[in-house]
Formats: sequence, C-alpha cells, structure tokens
Amino acid sequence: MEINSFSDGEDDFMSEINITPMVDVMLLLMLIFLVTAPVLTNNIDINLPETSGSVSSVTEPMEVKKIFINDMGILFFDEKKQKNYDELFQNILVNSSDNMEIRLLADRNTPYHNIAKILAFLKEKNITNIGLVTEIE
Repeated sequence: MEINSFSDGEDDFMSEINITPMVDVMLLLMLIFLVTAPVLTNNIDINLPETSGSVSSVTEPMEVKKIFINDMGILFFDEKKQKNYDELFQNILVNSSDNMEIRLLADRNTPYHNIAKILAFLKEKNITNIGLVTEIE
C-alpha cells in the first residue's frame, strides 16, 4: 500500500487557481455589454427646432430655389419636373446667383445616395447656402 507523503488525513488545499468562477463572471459581463451596447448607440432622439411663421433678416432677402426628390427618384426644381439629374444640374447652374438659397426637400424614404448626389454637385459648384427641409407647415 502506497502512502501519500503530502496527505496527513486533514483537508487538502488545492495548489492550483480555480478560474471557473472568474470565467463565468467575465462571460456574464461580456453578454451584458453585447446586449446593451447596440441599444445605446442606435437609439438617438433628435428634437428638431420649431419655428414661427415670421423670419426676421438683417440682410437682403434671398432668392429661394426648391429641389424636391421623392422616394421613386422623381426630381422637381421650382415645381417643374426634371427628366434626370443632368437637367436638374443644368437648371441649377442657369438659375444660380450670389443671392440664392437652395432648399432641398426629400421624401422620408428617399435613398440617401440620391440626396448625396445633389449635395455633391452643389458643393462642387461652390453653392453653400443650402437648407435641408425636414417638415412643411
């Protein structure tokens, strides 16, 4: 019969670190992080400013040109239907002046690349007085 020289009959102590509880806690923390992180980053509340009917301006009044694009990609410039982007861009250049403001009205479901195409053209032509209309009263 072999006698263990390390055991004298009393409770033995483990000489190794038990990492199972630490792994359990780390997995739980990782699970909590993975569940809450997307909720915190994707939930953005935006309160748009409300305006009154009158606008006071110290500068001379701007000439306002409106561009409307719906979710089907149909374009309008000053309430005139445009055949394509080239016709729209040509009309913008013909009607542009130093005292002009462009107001871009886009349908809620309009693909972003359609809006980006118009904004890129305006930037390229150094037309910087642009308003993005979000709500019509």
